[in-house]
Amino acid sequence: MNIVNHLIYIKHKLLILLSVLAFTLVLLTGCGEDVGNELEDLLKSTTDEKVLAMFFDDFDGNGEKEAFAVTGEAYEKDGVAGARAKIWFITLDAATVISGDEPVMLIKNEDFGEIFKISERESGIVFQKDDGDSTTNLSWHVEDGKVVEGEG
Repeated sequence: MNIVNHLIYIKHKLLILLSVLAFTLVLLTGCGEDVGNELEDLLKSTTDEKVLAMFFDDFDGNGEKEAFAVTGEAYEKDGVAGARAKIWFITLDAATVISGDEPVMLIKNEDFGEIFKISERESGIVFQKDDGDSTTNLSWHVEDGKVVEGEG
């Protein structure tokens, strides 16, 4: 085999390898979307409340995607937008309300580019709650696939 044929052979093998890598990347990206869809579908099968926002990530870095969600009714009162809402934590196993039995009043916070989320930590999420005369932060993080109240 001469050098030109050898180079053509290597080029052909590299193209095959690149095609396989590109196909794998497409599959992996698609799988992430499928998990997000599964998490959203699980939430929608668990509650009749309107889903106002969902935040997907592998919050604990274990390779499995989790989600936090806000459901309820959006409102605007005295120029302040927000929602009478419940906050959920969703895994492929379950969708669970984590903000308590009664809806909380969340403030819409556009300063951070999101409707309700005010901060996303490496392992969790923070929302701002309207207590009437003041505001407080509600925060959760994820450890080993479980949600834990407080910043991680």
